[in-house]
Amino acid sequence: ATVLSRCLQFHLKNLSPELIVNYLKVVFEQEAVTFDEGGLWAIARAAAGSMRDALSLSDQAIAFGGGQVIEADVNSMLGAVDHRVLTDLLTAIIQGDAALALSVLSDYADRVSDFVALVDELLSLLHRICVEQAVPGAGREGHFHRQLIQTYAQQMNPEQLQLYYQSVLIGKRDLVLAPDPLSGVEMIVLRLIAFQPITDVDSLDDLANSSQSSVKAIEASVIEEHSGSSSSSLT
Repeated sequence: ATVLSRCLQFHLKNLSPELIVNYLKVVFEQEAVTFDEGGLWAIARAAAGSMRDALSLSDQAIAFGGGQVIEADVNSMLGAVDHRVLTDLLTAIIQGDAALALSVLSDYADRVSDFVALVDELLSLLHRICVEQAVPGAGREGHFHRQLIQTYAQQMNPEQLQLYYQSVLIGKRDLVLAPDPLSGVEMIVLRLIAFQPITDVDSLDDLANSSQSSVKAIEASVIEEHSGSSSSSLT
C-alpha cells in the first residue's frame, strides 16, 4: 500500500473506433499511404480501443498490402469476416432465397473456418440496423456501408429485426451442439428464412380461426371414433 500510494497511476480509457480511424487518416495522409475507410475501420475494431495496437496493426497492414491499406487485405490479414459476405447473406435471408444463402455460406467455408466470428458479425450487423431504425443517425456504422445500413433499416420492420436477432443469438448458443459448425450456421439461416413474425391483425385472426377449426375437427374425430368403438363393444 505504501508503494502504491507513492506511484503515479494512470487510469486510461479505451478510445472509440471513430477516434482511432480519424487519427489513422491523419497519419496515413502524412505518410502518403493509400487506404480506404473500410480498412481503417477493420484496424480500429481489431485494436479494441488501443491506439498503440492500432498503429502496430497499421504497420503490419501496410507491409501485408504492399504499401497500401485496403479493407479486403486487412480482413485477410486479421482473419476477419468480409462484410460483403454479411450483406450478401442478410440480403438472401430477407429475400427468402435459401439457395443463395447456402451458396454464400459454402463460399465462406471454402476460405474461412471461423463460423462463430460470422455469427458474431451477423449479430453486430443486426444490432446496428436496429439502432439506425430506432434512432436514425445514432449508430456507429463507419466500418459498414452507411447507406446499406439505412436501406436495411427501411426494408425491415422492427418485429422482423428482433426475431432475427433473438434467433441468431439462440443459434449461437446451440452452435456447439451441431454436428459441425457449417451445418449449425446453415440451420440458423434456414430458421431465419422459415420463421417470419405475423404483424397483420387479419392474419392473426385467420390463424386463430384456423387453429380453432383444427381443434374442433380433431375433437369430432375423437368423438366419432369413440362412438364407433362403443357400438362395436355393445355388438
